[in-house]
Amino acid sequence: MNTFAQTVAWLAIQVTALLVPATACHLFASRRGPAAGASVAAAALGLTLGLTACAPCVGLLAIRLTAVPVAAVTPGPAASTAGRPPEPQASAEHPPGLAISWRTLAATLRNFEHRVGEASAPHAGGLRIAAWGLLTLAAIGSSRLALGLLEVRRCRRRGAVLRDQGFLGELESLRTAMGVLVPIEVRELPEAIPAATAGWRRPVILLPADWRAWPVADLRAVLAHELAHIRRSDYVIGLVAGLAQALHAYHPLVAWLASRLRMAQEQAADALAAEVSGGRHVYRAVLARMALEQDVGRRRWPVSPFSPTRGTLIRRIQMLESNGGEFDRSGQRSHRWQAGGLLAAVALVISLVPNPLRASPPSDAAAETRPGAIPAFDLSYIPTNAMGVFACRPSEISRRPRVDALCMALTFDIGAYLAELGEGFAPFWGEHPLMLNEIEQVTCGLQFGLKPDERRELRSFAMASLMLRTVRPYDWNGLIRAVWPDATEHHVEGKVYFKVKALSLGTNPCFSVADDRTLIHMQEDAIVAILGRPSPMPPLFVQRAEWKEVERDFVTVVLDNSRDRIRAATRREETLDKDDAFARFISLAERVFFGLSTSDDVRFNMLIFPRDGITQEKLARMVEQVRDLSIKDLLKVDDVDDLSPRVMRSRGLLVAILRSIVISRESFGLRLANQPSTPDAAVKLIELLVLDGKPKAHQE
Repeated sequence: MNTFAQTVAWLAIQVTALLVPATACHLFASRRGPAAGASVAAAALGLTLGLTACAPCVGLLAIRLTAVPVAAVTPGPAASTAGRPPEPQASAEHPPGLAISWRTLAATLRNFEHRVGEASAPHAGGLRIAAWGLLTLAAIGSSRLALGLLEVRRCRRRGAVLRDQGFLGELESLRTAMGVLVPIEVRELPEAIPAATAGWRRPVILLPADWRAWPVADLRAVLAHELAHIRRSDYVIGLVAGLAQALHAYHPLVAWLASRLRMAQEQAADALAAEVSGGRHVYRAVLARMALEQDVGRRRWPVSPFSPTRGTLIRRIQMLESNGGEFDRSGQRSHRWQAGGLLAAVALVISLVPNPLRASPPSDAAAETRPGAIPAFDLSYIPTNAMGVFACRPSEISRRPRVDALCMALTFDIGAYLAELGEGFAPFWGEHPLMLNEIEQVTCGLQFGLKPDERRELRSFAMASLMLRTVRPYDWNGLIRAVWPDATEHHVEGKVYFKVKALSLGTNPCFSVADDRTLIHMQEDAIVAILGRPSPMPPLFVQRAEWKEVERDFVTVVLDNSRDRIRAATRREETLDKDDAFARFISLAERVFFGLSTSDDVRFNMLIFPRDGITQEKLARMVEQVRDLSIKDLLKVDDVDDLSPRVMRSRGLLVAILRSIVISRESFGLRLANQPSTPDAAVKLIELLVLDGKPKAHQE
């Protein structure tokens, strides 16, 4: 079920949960008078509209309530293993009893989400269709409301302003008597319509053309009634109710409350008007004459009509006759506030309950088991002292077209390198070849340092660790024995590693088979530390939110220069580092995250974290300079060999990539991303691989 369907379905449940107690409050308040009933109905419909407006948003309080760490709820011994959240257990901090802690409430809400989400999953298609049906009804209702408002505006413009001094004097006396403070405008329409009120900040009373033929008592009653609507702000309340009814046209309780609100508004206006228009007996007589002589014309909603239907008039007459006309009982206003506060509290609680129909985001484990999903890089075997990480997915290369020759060439080169390490490799490789498309991921821990040279010290980097993981199980133990028959077996914490003799791999190179798909390689002290840990754990610098942006890319590089680790390890004499670009960069940057996407186009994302706001601007200028100088160097031709079609094509692709880089300043630092001006301008990854990735011996 998509997010839209989940939101609409949950909103319908929330509205029902709000209006059920609102209906009871309205019926109770209506017994105390129409004004109280109208207030409760208006509050309920206004809160309904508020829930509707807040439906797409996630409340901050809801986030705080539900975002409780897993460790906050201790699972009991009978905790379910079927994916259902464990029940919270009593502790010394929260003893059993009637008291409910925030943690317990959060766990209960999560359990409720899980149960309802499981129940709703089989009906996702039906809910989606129902959600779109409700949206259609809301669109129709909103269109009708908009047309009604346009009609009100047209009537207001078409009407002629009344300037009769006698009439205006009568209106002014009624306005003063009823305590209406805003100025009132009266307009006369040419057609026969019921008297009506429109507008809020600049209210207007609309009268039919035959109002001059009305008896004085009738005219005074009509004006008093419309002034009562203005005093009570019935027009804007009616708009809110009309919008709530339009957006929830499917809901019977919304329609019923809106109808009850309109009737209560008419009755409350009658109660106010009767006091200043000659008394209740005179006012009832006016209503009775209108009920007998009523000629209902076309109704223009949301204009508030004085006499909408004969049945409504009769009910209003009965209201005036009931209870001796006492509609403002003692304590009525305080009861209205109590009812409104109760409904507001109910709406707040409902809005804080998380949507149980919305499925929780899939965890990393679930994402990795989803068919076709790219698993995250596993950095569990990176040493804690590593200064960076390099990771790639060789199997992703084989998914591109026109790479068969490239994969074969790279596989041949890997085999040739391994054959130099031991004589027994060739027979084993013949029986157990490891093609490039069978290697799921390669992760390396990086170490930086200095390497002495005849003339000066050179910066260097080495692999602090190497992990190979295949798509399917592979005989890693057989490979180790085939290449190094004299490998010695060692044990640490019940785990096995092999120590081999190979000067090209370091002083004490070791290998360990973590599982039937994973081989790890590092020096002995590092592998003993890794295997001696209770559970694998990645370095702290990749346990950050930024790592999530690159952990599933094709190629990922992370550099950690916190506490000047890389800068201290690669620092040379000041005269050598003065104009060195790497030295300048590493003195300004604290961390770098780079990811090359798995898409067919060359798309990368690079996050650079500066030391502070000042270095951010220096970094931005430096990156821009490096980009511009690189483009200039690629476009420069110094040798005839540089004019070969392959070289020119390769340079053109690199220039296109560099020109598409956009540098944006964000709260954390700098983000570099290539954004081609058009889809056709995007460089295909396969073009770079075929041109530059294939060894020259295999170019043909």
